[in-house]
Amino acid sequence: MRLLKRRWLGVPVAIFLALAVVLAGGVAYAYTIAWSGTAEVTVEEAITVSYDGKSDGTWNSETGTWTVSMYPGEIEWIQFELSNASSVGLTVTPTGTATSSDGQVAGSWDLESYLVPAGSSIYAQFTVTASGSAAVGPYIFNLGFTR
Repeated sequence: MRLLKRRWLGVPVAIFLALAVVLAGGVAYAYTIAWSGTAEVTVEEAITVSYDGKSDGTWNSETGTWTVSMYPGEIEWIQFELSNASSVGLTVTPTGTATSSDGQVAGSWDLESYLVPAGSSIYAQFTVTASGSAAVGPYIFNLGFTR
């Protein structure tokens, strides 16, 4: 009888050890890399700028040029729509020369920077003011936006 009792004690230990080996092997297999590859991610510009069509003058969309005539002492403006396709708000800063070389014609943006909400649009306005003593002739302002 003693022999049988000792054998039965050995069976549970043997089963436990066999299960431990199988489980340990399964855990080790779970950490084996079954796939590897690469990911190519392209970040695209989310801000688009378009002329809103509401100001005086003409807009050439091919060259991005606004042409307007004005008299000394007058004010003209152009408005741009800034649209954000991103899921987060983005800040856009207007750039460009602000005053003619003779100081008689000045241009300014309505804000120093624009926070364009996620998935939304806002407007940015550039205003040109000719002094009463502005000389007749063309004045060139280089405009743009940076982010």
